[in-house]
Amino acid sequence: MLRKPRSNNRNPREGARFEREVQRIFQLKHKLQLNKQVELKIGVVSTKKNHKFDLASIKDRIVVECKSYTWTAGENSPSAKFGALNEVMFYFSMVPKNYRKLLVMRKHIRARGGLSLAQHYIKNHKHLFSKNVEIWETNNGKAEKIY
Repeated sequence: MLRKPRSNNRNPREGARFEREVQRIFQLKHKLQLNKQVELKIGVVSTKKNHKFDLASIKDRIVVECKSYTWTAGENSPSAKFGALNEVMFYFSMVPKNYRKLLVMRKHIRARGGLSLAQHYIKNHKHLFSKNVEIWETNNGKAEKIY
């Protein structure tokens, strides 16, 4: 008899926890009031559709996507996760030009070479970044803009 694989609910819980952490950091350290799951109409051409961003402030014209990604166990480049980050960049490219677009990632350093996952992503994918994209890393309750 085939068994249905058990779902791993750790990732959605970790993602929600990370979003709350980012929201708290930006409120306390950067005086930005960001709301959760904010919808904004975006689209490539005239057709627009609502997309929910993890955090946003329409008043301050900021959208935020939060990713608590880590290197793979073998410290290899996590290509599937980078695919998801490329999707974030695609959505960011459709956000109005006068918005700041923040990708906030948990700082995770590769032992071999000392490069963070976010730094590695920037190094290999910045050609996909639209105007006003910022990459931030969080570590120990602080957020630092690295791009």
